[in-house]
Amino acid sequence: MSFNISQIGSDSPLFDQVFGLHKASKATLGPLPIGAFQELAQRGQLFGAIAPDGALAGYLLYRVARNRAAITHLTSGEAFRGSGVAKLLIDQLKRDSER
Repeated sequence: MSFNISQIGSDSPLFDQVFGLHKASKATLGPLPIGAFQELAQRGQLFGAIAPDGALAGYLLYRVARNRAAITHLTSGEAFRGSGVAKLLIDQLKRDSER
């Protein structure tokens, strides 16, 4: 399966899916208020992996400190685990941080 990796802004229709995926994975990700999601998304620090049917397969949320990217959250939906979504998201972060 191929995925489209793209930035997700706080005004994107996918943003609600990101927060829904966070809620479903909260036990392993830990709490993070929606305001923090919105702020990082507005800064362009939220990537989503979108499946061909438009479903959000996973997301990567990161922050930048001292010119280094630090992953805050990385998760994929239950149905997409083992499909390489996490690697694709990390590869996108690497490409973006090389700029």
